[in-house]
Amino acid sequence: MRTYYVASAFCLLLATGQASAYTSVTGVNNGGRLTGGLLLQDTDYETSDDFNVETTQLLAGYKAALSPKFALGAGLGVVLDGELGNDNRAEDGSGLRLFVDGQFNFKQWGANTILGTFALTHDRYSFSRDFVGGEIDYDFTVTEIKIGGLFAHDIGPASLYGGLEAYLFSDGEIDVGPANDDVERDDRLNIRLGGAFAVDQSIDLRADLFLMSEQTFLFGADFRL
Repeated sequence: MRTYYVASAFCLLLATGQASAYTSVTGVNNGGRLTGGLLLQDTDYETSDDFNVETTQLLAGYKAALSPKFALGAGLGVVLDGELGNDNRAEDGSGLRLFVDGQFNFKQWGANTILGTFALTHDRYSFSRDFVGGEIDYDFTVTEIKIGGLFAHDIGPASLYGGLEAYLFSDGEIDVGPANDDVERDDRLNIRLGGAFAVDQSIDLRADLFLMSEQTFLFGADFRL
C-alpha cells in the first residue's frame, strides 16, 4: 500500500507541486518559497516499552524571508497511511501534522553557507487494530522542538547540505481506550543529509534524509513566488 501512495503522491508532486514536511532550506533569502513534498516517516518512541510510528504524509507549507539572514515557515501535513507498534501493529493510520520551522544563515563565503535551523511540530495520529469482537483504537499525540546546524555547498544549479539535529523537547501520550501512557522520542539526535536541484529560476526539487532517532525520507519541490 505504501508503494502505491509513494508513486501516486510523487506523480502529484511533479504535476501540481503539492506536498512537504519541512519548508525550503535553499534560496529563501531571495524571496518566499511555497514548498510541497512527500514524507515517509519512521520514528522510534518509548513509553514503558519501545515502539515505532510509521506514516506516509502529504505536506504543504510556506517560508518567507523576514531579513536577509532569517526565514520563517509553517505548514500542515495530512497522513495518508500509517502503522504503530512493534509485533502487534495497529494500522489504518490517519491524522495531521502541524509545523513551524525556520533558519538563520550564520556565515556565507563563496559557494558555502553555515546555517542554523529549528522546527516545532505537533502530531496527532489515530490507528486501529482488529481484536476479538471488534477493534482497538490508538490515539497518539506528540509535540517536539528541535534545533540543528547545517553546512551547505552550491555546485552549479545544485546544492548539497548536511549536519546534525537535536531534539530539545519531546512530549506526548498514547491513549488506548480509557488507558494512557506518556511518550517521548527514543533518541534525541539526528543526522540530516539533503540536496536540492534548481530546475529553473522558480522551481527547486529536493530530497532530505533523517537518520538515528528516525529513518525518514522527504521528497519535495520548492516554488519561488
